[in-house]
Amino acid sequence: MQLRTRFRILTGRIWTPSLRCSAAGGLLLLTQNAAVGPNHVVITTNSVVQVFSKTGTALTAPARISTLLVGIANAADDDGDPIVIYDSLADRWVISQFNLTVTANSTHEHIAVSKTGDPTGAYYAYDFLMTANRPR
Repeated sequence: MQLRTRFRILTGRIWTPSLRCSAAGGLLLLTQNAAVGPNHVVITTNSVVQVFSKTGTALTAPARISTLLVGIANAADDDGDPIVIYDSLADRWVISQFNLTVTANSTHEHIAVSKTGDPTGAYYAYDFLMTANRPR
């Protein structure tokens, strides 16, 4: 519970499920996700990722997830709904988000996997074509 409170203070609305957006005339829903590893906490919100130490110190500035997806077509779209997990067996971080570009009547899933156990380091980037999800 103390960790959650500390991150609420550091990142403002990271744990808030939604906020009012008067410019858009409605409600802006935040897609939030966090994962905890042995030394780090990685938080994603919509199309942004940020890495913290377990004491709450920001180790990176907020960055677009697409910066981890170098070489992937349309990754810069950052369409959102990110998921971050820490794989303790492989000591790797996995961050994914969907891409709404339609190819062969299907969308894409973009996945970044850390090359080491350090979430502030380099990532491998993958693009998976998802099962057709549009009516023909």
